[in-house]
Amino acid sequence: MQVLYIAKHNSGGNDDEGAITHALQELGHEVITVSEGSGSDALGIDADLCLFHKWDDVAILNQLKMPKAFWYFDLVDWDDSSLRARNRTRLRWMKNIIPHVDRGFCTDGDWINRYQEEAGGKLVRLSQGADERFVGMRTGDERFDLLFTGITRGGRERRRWVVDMANRYGKRFVHYQRGIYRGKLQKYIAQTTTCLGPSSPVTDRYWSNRVYMYLGFGAFMIHRHSEGLAEHYEIGKELITYKTMDELCEKIDYYHAQPEERKRVKVAALARTQGEHLYRHRCETLLEEMRATT
Repeated sequence: MQVLYIAKHNSGGNDDEGAITHALQELGHEVITVSEGSGSDALGIDADLCLFHKWDDVAILNQLKMPKAFWYFDLVDWDDSSLRARNRTRLRWMKNIIPHVDRGFCTDGDWINRYQEEAGGKLVRLSQGADERFVGMRTGDERFDLLFTGITRGGRERRRWVVDMANRYGKRFVHYQRGIYRGKLQKYIAQTTTCLGPSSPVTDRYWSNRVYMYLGFGAFMIHRHSEGLAEHYEIGKELITYKTMDELCEKIDYYHAQPEERKRVKVAALARTQGEHLYRHRCETLLEEMRATT
Protein backbone atom coordinates (compact mmCIF):
# COMPACT_ATOMS: atom_id res chain seq x y z
CA MET A 1 0.00 0.00 0.00
CA GLN A 2 1.10 3.56 -0.70
CA VAL A 3 0.33 6.00 2.10
CA LEU A 4 0.39 9.74 1.49
CA TYR A 5 1.26 11.13 4.92
CA ILE A 6 0.74 14.88 5.35
CA ALA A 7 2.10 16.07 8.69
CA LYS A 8 4.68 18.20 10.51
CA HIS A 9 7.57 15.94 9.62
CA ASN A 10 11.02 16.43 11.18
CA SER A 11 9.66 18.82 13.80
CA GLY A 12 11.55 17.31 16.75
CA GLY A 13 9.93 16.71 20.12
CA ASN A 14 8.26 13.33 20.49
CA ASP A 15 8.44 12.84 16.70
CA ASP A 16 5.21 10.88 16.49
CA GLU A 17 5.32 11.49 12.74
CA GLY A 18 8.68 9.75 12.46
CA ALA A 19 7.44 6.88 14.61
CA ILE A 20 4.35 6.41 12.44
CA THR A 21 6.35 6.62 9.21
CA HIS A 22 8.73 3.98 10.54
CA ALA A 23 5.87 1.76 11.70
CA LEU A 24 4.13 1.89 8.32
CA GLN A 25 7.37 1.08 6.54
CA GLU A 26 8.08 -1.82 8.88
CA LEU A 27 4.62 -3.15 8.00
CA GLY A 28 5.70 -3.19 4.38
CA HIS A 29 4.02 -0.04 3.09
CA GLU A 30 5.47 2.80 1.04
CA VAL A 31 5.15 6.17 2.77
CA ILE A 32 5.12 9.40 0.80
CA THR A 33 5.72 12.26 3.25
CA VAL A 34 4.47 15.77 2.55
CA SER A 35 4.79 18.71 4.93
CA GLU A 36 1.58 20.38 6.10
CA GLY A 37 3.00 23.69 4.96
CA SER A 38 3.46 22.34 1.44
CA GLY A 39 0.17 20.54 1.03
CA SER A 40 -0.03 21.40 -2.65
CA ASP A 41 2.85 18.96 -3.18
CA ALA A 42 0.30 16.21 -2.60
CA LEU A 43 -1.61 17.12 -5.75
CA GLY A 44 -1.02 14.61 -8.48
CA ILE A 45 0.10 11.85 -6.12
CA ASP A 46 -1.83 8.63 -6.67
CA ALA A 47 -1.73 6.79 -3.33
CA ASP A 48 -3.97 4.24 -1.63
CA LEU A 49 -4.57 6.35 1.49
CA CYS A 50 -4.11 9.93 2.65
CA LEU A 51 -3.33 10.20 6.36
CA PHE A 52 -2.94 13.44 8.29
CA HIS A 53 -3.25 14.87 11.80
CA LYS A 54 -4.18 18.56 12.11
CA TRP A 55 -3.89 19.63 8.50
CA ASP A 56 -6.80 21.88 7.52
CA ASP A 57 -6.52 22.68 3.80
CA VAL A 58 -9.94 21.45 2.67
CA ALA A 59 -9.47 22.78 -0.87
CA ILE A 60 -6.47 20.51 -1.46
CA LEU A 61 -7.94 17.66 0.55
CA ASN A 62 -10.97 17.53 -1.74
CA GLN A 63 -8.77 17.24 -4.81
CA LEU A 64 -7.10 14.07 -3.54
CA LYS A 65 -8.76 11.07 -5.17
CA MET A 66 -8.12 8.41 -2.55
CA PRO A 67 -9.52 7.32 0.84
CA LYS A 68 -8.73 9.92 3.50
CA ALA A 69 -8.32 9.70 7.27
CA PHE A 70 -7.12 11.91 10.08
CA TRP A 71 -5.61 10.75 13.37
CA TYR A 72 -6.20 13.36 16.07
CA PHE A 73 -4.11 12.90 19.21
CA ASP A 74 -5.40 15.63 21.54
CA LEU A 75 -8.49 16.05 23.67
CA VAL A 76 -11.16 17.66 21.52
CA ASP A 77 -13.40 18.87 24.32
CA TRP A 78 -12.89 19.03 28.09
CA ASP A 79 -15.23 20.34 30.76
CA ASP A 80 -13.06 23.13 32.16
CA SER A 81 -13.95 26.78 31.72
CA SER A 82 -10.26 27.71 31.47
CA LEU A 83 -10.06 25.64 28.27
CA ARG A 84 -13.10 27.05 26.45
CA ALA A 85 -11.13 28.89 23.77
CA ARG A 86 -9.01 25.80 23.07
CA ASN A 87 -12.11 23.61 22.95
CA ARG A 88 -13.80 25.91 20.45
CA THR A 89 -10.78 25.85 18.14
CA ARG A 90 -10.59 22.06 18.18
CA LEU A 91 -14.34 21.60 17.71
CA ARG A 92 -14.28 24.03 14.79
CA TRP A 93 -11.48 22.04 13.15
CA MET A 94 -13.42 18.80 13.58
CA LYS A 95 -16.64 20.16 12.12
CA ASN A 96 -14.72 21.59 9.19
CA ILE A 97 -12.75 18.42 8.38
CA ILE A 98 -15.04 15.47 9.18
CA PRO A 99 -17.30 15.92 6.11
CA HIS A 100 -14.26 15.52 3.84
CA VAL A 101 -12.76 12.27 5.20
CA ASP A 102 -13.75 8.62 5.27
CA ARG A 103 -12.62 8.07 8.86
CA GLY A 104 -11.47 10.15 11.80
CA PHE A 105 -9.30 8.36 14.37
CA CYS A 106 -9.23 10.06 17.77
CA THR A 107 -7.71 9.42 21.18
CA ASP A 108 -10.61 11.29 22.84
CA GLY A 109 -13.14 8.52 23.35
CA ASP A 110 -15.48 10.71 25.39
CA TRP A 111 -15.84 13.13 22.50
CA ILE A 112 -16.48 10.26 20.10
CA ASN A 113 -19.16 8.94 22.43
CA ARG A 114 -20.95 12.30 22.40
CA TYR A 115 -20.50 13.32 18.76
CA GLN A 116 -20.48 10.06 16.79
CA GLU A 117 -24.01 10.53 15.47
CA GLU A 118 -23.31 14.10 14.40
CA ALA A 119 -20.10 12.88 12.73
CA GLY A 120 -22.04 10.38 10.65
CA GLY A 121 -20.46 7.38 12.36
CA LYS A 122 -17.03 8.21 10.94
CA LEU A 123 -15.13 8.33 14.23
CA VAL A 124 -12.95 5.53 15.60
CA ARG A 125 -11.14 5.53 18.93
CA LEU A 126 -7.44 4.82 18.50
CA SER A 127 -4.77 5.38 21.13
CA GLN A 128 -1.26 6.46 20.30
CA GLY A 129 1.61 4.08 20.98
CA ALA A 130 5.26 3.73 21.86
CA ASP A 131 7.96 4.56 19.31
CA GLU A 132 9.60 1.22 18.55
CA ARG A 133 12.77 2.93 17.36
CA PHE A 134 13.54 3.81 20.98
CA VAL A 135 11.74 1.32 23.25
CA GLY A 136 13.77 -0.59 25.79
CA MET A 137 14.97 -0.38 29.34
CA ARG A 138 18.18 1.36 30.32
CA THR A 139 19.88 1.02 33.67
CA GLY A 140 21.09 3.85 35.85
CA ASP A 141 21.46 5.04 39.40
CA GLU A 142 18.16 6.33 40.77
CA ARG A 143 18.50 10.09 41.16
CA PHE A 144 14.80 10.99 41.18
CA ASP A 145 12.12 9.67 43.49
CA LEU A 146 9.10 10.93 41.55
CA LEU A 147 9.07 12.15 37.95
CA PHE A 148 6.35 13.83 35.93
CA THR A 149 6.93 15.28 32.48
CA GLY A 150 4.15 17.30 30.92
CA ILE A 151 2.72 20.77 30.60
CA THR A 152 0.43 22.17 33.28
CA ARG A 153 -1.98 23.96 30.97
CA GLY A 154 -4.19 20.88 30.72
CA GLY A 155 -6.80 22.47 32.93
CA ARG A 156 -7.29 23.52 36.53
CA GLU A 157 -7.32 20.02 37.99
CA ARG A 158 -3.91 19.15 36.55
CA ARG A 159 -2.44 22.41 37.84
CA ARG A 160 -3.82 21.66 41.30
CA TRP A 161 -2.34 18.16 41.15
CA VAL A 162 1.12 19.48 40.28
CA VAL A 163 0.99 22.05 43.10
CA ASP A 164 -0.28 19.44 45.55
CA MET A 165 2.51 17.01 44.63
CA ALA A 166 5.16 19.73 44.96
CA ASN A 167 3.77 20.73 48.36
CA ARG A 168 3.64 17.15 49.62
CA TYR A 169 6.99 15.94 48.32
CA GLY A 170 9.14 19.02 47.81
CA LYS A 171 12.35 18.24 45.92
CA ARG A 172 11.45 14.56 45.73
CA PHE A 173 8.88 15.51 43.06
CA VAL A 174 10.62 16.45 39.80
CA HIS A 175 8.51 18.09 37.11
CA TYR A 176 9.78 18.86 33.62
CA GLN A 177 7.33 20.66 31.36
CA ARG A 178 9.27 20.63 28.09
CA GLY A 179 12.31 19.32 26.27
CA ILE A 180 12.39 15.76 27.68
CA TYR A 181 11.90 13.38 24.77
CA ARG A 182 13.17 10.12 23.30
CA GLY A 183 16.73 9.27 24.43
CA LYS A 184 16.76 11.99 27.09
CA LEU A 185 13.46 10.80 28.54
CA GLN A 186 14.68 7.21 28.45
CA LYS A 187 17.78 8.25 30.40
CA TYR A 188 15.72 10.13 33.01
CA ILE A 189 13.35 7.19 33.43
CA ALA A 190 16.32 4.89 34.07
CA GLN A 191 17.26 7.23 36.93
CA THR A 192 13.77 7.42 38.43
CA THR A 193 12.15 5.30 41.11
CA THR A 194 8.55 6.12 40.19
CA CYS A 195 7.05 7.87 37.17
CA LEU A 196 3.67 9.48 37.68
CA GLY A 197 0.59 10.07 35.59
CA PRO A 198 -1.43 13.15 36.63
CA SER A 199 -4.97 13.05 37.91
CA SER A 200 -6.29 14.93 34.88
CA PRO A 201 -7.24 14.72 32.10
CA VAL A 202 -7.98 11.03 32.56
CA THR A 203 -11.29 9.21 32.07
CA ASP A 204 -12.35 5.68 31.21
CA ARG A 205 -12.16 6.69 27.53
CA TYR A 206 -9.15 9.03 27.51
CA TRP A 207 -5.57 9.02 28.79
CA SER A 208 -2.32 10.52 27.60
CA ASN A 209 0.19 8.78 25.34
CA ARG A 210 2.64 9.40 28.18
CA VAL A 211 1.73 5.97 29.59
CA TYR A 212 3.02 4.15 26.48
CA MET A 213 6.14 6.30 26.26
CA TYR A 214 7.03 5.73 29.91
CA LEU A 215 6.31 2.02 29.96
CA GLY A 216 8.04 1.54 26.62
CA PHE A 217 11.18 2.92 28.27
CA GLY A 218 10.92 0.49 31.18
CA ALA A 219 9.36 2.82 33.73
CA PHE A 220 7.67 1.82 36.94
CA MET A 221 4.52 3.94 36.73
CA ILE A 222 1.61 4.93 38.95
CA HIS A 223 -1.24 6.34 36.86
CA ARG A 224 -4.74 7.63 37.53
CA HIS A 225 -7.16 4.71 37.20
CA SER A 226 -9.04 4.27 33.92
CA GLU A 227 -11.23 1.33 32.99
CA GLY A 228 -10.17 1.73 29.36
CA LEU A 229 -6.50 1.70 30.26
CA ALA A 230 -7.11 -1.41 32.36
CA GLU A 231 -7.92 -3.17 29.08
CA HIS A 232 -4.40 -2.39 27.87
CA TYR A 233 -2.38 -3.27 30.99
CA GLU A 234 -2.99 -5.63 33.90
CA ILE A 235 -3.51 -3.37 36.88
CA GLY A 236 -1.30 -4.24 39.82
CA LYS A 237 1.04 -6.38 37.71
CA GLU A 238 1.99 -4.12 34.79
CA LEU A 239 0.64 -0.75 35.83
CA ILE A 240 -0.22 0.63 39.26
CA THR A 241 -3.22 2.94 39.43
CA TYR A 242 -4.82 5.29 41.94
CA LYS A 243 -8.20 6.98 42.34
CA THR A 244 -7.48 9.55 45.07
CA MET A 245 -4.50 11.57 46.19
CA ASP A 246 -4.37 9.66 49.45
CA GLU A 247 -4.24 6.37 47.54
CA LEU A 248 -1.49 7.74 45.30
CA CYS A 249 0.60 8.75 48.30
CA GLU A 250 0.06 5.37 49.98
CA LYS A 251 1.23 3.55 46.88
CA ILE A 252 4.23 5.82 46.44
CA ASP A 253 5.32 4.97 49.99
CA TYR A 254 4.61 1.26 49.62
CA TYR A 255 6.41 0.71 46.31
CA HIS A 256 9.32 2.94 47.27
CA ALA A 257 10.20 0.27 49.84
CA GLN A 258 9.70 -2.63 47.38
CA PRO A 259 12.46 -2.46 44.71
CA GLU A 260 12.05 -6.07 43.57
CA GLU A 261 8.31 -5.67 43.15
CA ARG A 262 8.86 -2.45 41.18
CA LYS A 263 11.26 -4.30 38.91
CA ARG A 264 8.76 -7.11 38.25
CA VAL A 265 6.05 -4.60 37.38
CA LYS A 266 8.14 -2.55 34.97
CA VAL A 267 9.60 -5.59 33.20
CA ALA A 268 6.07 -6.91 32.64
CA ALA A 269 4.85 -3.50 31.46
CA LEU A 270 7.69 -3.19 28.96
CA ALA A 271 6.93 -6.64 27.55
CA ARG A 272 3.25 -5.77 27.18
CA THR A 273 4.10 -2.49 25.47
CA GLN A 274 6.48 -4.13 23.02
CA GLY A 275 3.96 -6.87 22.26
CA GLU A 276 0.77 -4.82 21.93
CA HIS A 277 1.21 -1.06 22.20
CA LEU A 278 3.73 0.14 19.66
CA TYR A 279 2.80 2.54 16.88
CA ARG A 280 3.14 -0.50 14.61
CA HIS A 281 0.15 -2.09 16.33
CA ARG A 282 -1.90 1.12 16.09
CA CYS A 283 -1.09 1.50 12.40
CA GLU A 284 -2.21 -2.09 11.77
CA THR A 285 -5.55 -1.28 13.40
CA LEU A 286 -5.90 1.95 11.41
CA LEU A 287 -5.20 0.25 8.09
CA GLU A 288 -7.56 -2.63 8.85
CA GLU A 289 -10.33 -0.14 9.59
CA MET A 290 -9.64 1.74 6.37
CA ARG A 291 -9.72 -1.48 4.33
CA ALA A 292 -13.07 -2.36 5.88
CA THR A 293 -14.38 1.16 5.20
CA THR A 294 -13.31 1.48 1.58
